[in-house]
Amino acid sequence: MRADGGAAAGRSWFGRSRRAALAELTVAVAALGAGLWVPGVAGNDTATALVVAVVAAVGWRSARRRAAAAATPCAVTNGVSPHPRQPAGNAGTGDGAGRAWLAVAAVTVLLMAVASVWLLVVREPYETLRPLLPDQPAGSQVGVWLGRRLALAAGQQVALQLFLGPVLVELVGRRWVAVGLGAGIFALAHLPSPFLVLLTFIAGLVWMTLFLRYRRLLPLVVSHVVLWAFAYAAIPERFSANLHVGLGARDTWPRFVTLQQPWAREILRVVGSEAYWQGAGASPEGFVRALYRDVLGRVPADAEVAFWVRRMAWEPRVEVAKKFVVSDELAALRQQLGAAYGFPLRR
Repeated sequence: MRADGGAAAGRSWFGRSRRAALAELTVAVAALGAGLWVPGVAGNDTATALVVAVVAAVGWRSARRRAAAAATPCAVTNGVSPHPRQPAGNAGTGDGAGRAWLAVAAVTVLLMAVASVWLLVVREPYETLRPLLPDQPAGSQVGVWLGRRLALAAGQQVALQLFLGPVLVELVGRRWVAVGLGAGIFALAHLPSPFLVLLTFIAGLVWMTLFLRYRRLLPLVVSHVVLWAFAYAAIPERFSANLHVGLGARDTWPRFVTLQQPWAREILRVVGSEAYWQGAGASPEGFVRALYRDVLGRVPADAEVAFWVRRMAWEPRVEVAKKFVVSDELAALRQQLGAAYGFPLRR
């Protein structure tokens, strides 16, 4: 009798609702993983649109299923309420919007303040604020770029709060466990940078906790954009990998690994200084020629100098110097010379 009762309890615990939630989570995570890591899918606009469509369809179906379950008389007692703090189906209510905005703003400022203190310790003298638009954009592209950032932030918050959170609550039955798992899944989507994984895990915990408390999505979207802009502009790329994720980040990962190396940071401390700029004649052409002489140990062609001078019309000189430090030419030169390579290199 106890065995039969135990089997029935097992079937009840992993009932239809949990099976559906597990299937939805599996499909969504698999689609996201393909969009980030599968060659031919990652970076392909058409394939990316298909991945977004799949995740959106799964999320829509999940929301409809949970709404239908919440409408049944025994919904709450059966544990299908998407957020245990509130009655099932009451996802649009909560504390006032004003308090939500104030709380989210306060937490966002606190996170940036803590990060700023950390940056005072680890940032190199040449690692200053970077422009949010590092490449020279056409005027019409700026609006598209900003719109894309807002859309990405909104999409991630919708997926995190309205799909991942409720589905995980259904699966594990405990909202704080679900918050931890949701933040973990969100963080793993930001591989391969370990620092970025840690950063997004903390942000995911904060955002999911605030959403459980206030049930307001728009403040979290704004917080997401603000924290993204802060991280991109203020956190050195040797930690953040320029916020690149997935297969695209894997291809550029050697650059960020190089920038972490002591020898690379030593070179950049010198060439990024005002004294080096003045010693090179305080001109873009003189600076570029000095980089070729001291970093690569050769005299550049006029066309090479002209290329970098044009870039310096809009790109900070330290960013130009970084490209010399992470270049294939310098990597080959260091491999050839071994311990004999030293900066400044003048052959």
